[in-house]
Amino acid sequence: MNQHYEFWVKYYECLQEHGKMDKAAADRQNDRIIKNTWERSEDEIPLQEQSLCFRIGYPGLLCGLGYQHAIGNDMKREQSDEKKAVSDIGLGFLFDTVTGLPYIPGSAVKGLLRSAFIQNIDYVCALLEDAGVSMNAEQLHALEISIFGTAHPHDPQKALKKEESVGQDCFLDAWPISPNQKGRLMGIENITPHRADDIEYDGLCSPVPLNLLKILPDVTLQLRFMLKDTILADGLKVDAATKLKLFSSLLCDLGIGAKTNAGFGVLICAEDVKDAKYLRIKEDASHPMKQNNSAAQRTSASVSRRTQDSSNTVISTVRSKAEIKEGMYLRGQVNGIKDGLGAFVTLLPGVSALVHISQISKERVEDVRAYLSVGQEVVVKVVSSFKPGQIALSIKQVPEGMRNG
Repeated sequence: MNQHYEFWVKYYECLQEHGKMDKAAADRQNDRIIKNTWERSEDEIPLQEQSLCFRIGYPGLLCGLGYQHAIGNDMKREQSDEKKAVSDIGLGFLFDTVTGLPYIPGSAVKGLLRSAFIQNIDYVCALLEDAGVSMNAEQLHALEISIFGTAHPHDPQKALKKEESVGQDCFLDAWPISPNQKGRLMGIENITPHRADDIEYDGLCSPVPLNLLKILPDVTLQLRFMLKDTILADGLKVDAATKLKLFSSLLCDLGIGAKTNAGFGVLICAEDVKDAKYLRIKEDASHPMKQNNSAAQRTSASVSRRTQDSSNTVISTVRSKAEIKEGMYLRGQVNGIKDGLGAFVTLLPGVSALVHISQISKERVEDVRAYLSVGQEVVVKVVSSFKPGQIALSIKQVPEGMRNG
């Protein structure tokens, strides 16, 4: 089934036949899309030399929401005696017209990565240093121009050589290469913007539920590139493998697609795709897919230092809040205790999070101070980090031998 045709053409054919779309018709069309399974060829899908594979995390990935898809509100009101919105999908989605598969344009991948070079200079330099390439902000800007092309508008206008205006590297479209365990790619999501006639109350009342499509969690994406070695004017070399490793770290940290600030677009380095019979990964140890095999390493390739205990559990060291991912084990220091609630642990300067009283010990905790004290160093597990500004920690989920660091 070509999902592009189903979503953009066939979806509203009932309007031509009956002049209206009720909830039952919308539900039927929604089911046709989200219950469609991906029928793959028996031939293997080769992984390109310069590619990265990511498994989509919960709650999924959004792309192409800006396209108008729903019928107008006036038509909805005419169709419903009770003035209730039908359950049609109100926002657009990006499908390839030929294959019908959802995809992420290479331009979106390029724009996301370039934004990191512009907005997170120190962080990108730190990632490159981890890869063995030390450079300052001026050198990073030169690398940005080499990779992405013409200087970004935020920079002062300056004359550029013709070869600088294009960029030497190519960013190709990203495609799904593996569905979820049920063989599906797409699902339904809901958002609820709030609108009010009085601007003072806008965002606080009159919820308007909207249905939209998403790529489901556990679908595997392949992001493809055509990268070249770069030699800057001062002779500093950044090879293609280093760029690929840098891009992997940035994509894991930033996510991709729409609504990433609400948790969508989480990418997890898909080490497990090498076990799928329809995929093939080069047995080159230098390939990024053959590195960082533990769960904590896959979720944050930018970690600068790691230690292991005898149980092979990794304790990560991070530089910024953006690097903190669910599932990581981190060292911290108790900076405050609130009776009946739990303890606050400092993970980085200016970054603290709560260990709820229920997450301190496997036994029932009545008095937090009987277990923890201010200034005590502890090892914690990150049990939630996908909501902006919120990190939840656990001590009881840390293996016994690690709890004191």
